[in-house]
Amino acid sequence: MNYPYFRSVLRKSCKIDSAQAFKLRSLGLIEFQGNEVKCLCNLYRLYFQDRLS
Repeated sequence: MNYPYFRSVLRKSCKIDSAQAFKLRSLGLIEFQGNEVKCLCNLYRLYFQDRLS
């Protein structure tokens, strides 16, 4: 997993590289919201913010 991309998604919805978005989506960590991505659920966001900080 590429942590810098995922860290930016944890903070807020944002645009990221399409290849990285596909990888994170295939892991079930993000969802698409228009042209941006966001963390799939609040539980994931809280858990990974703690672990990746």
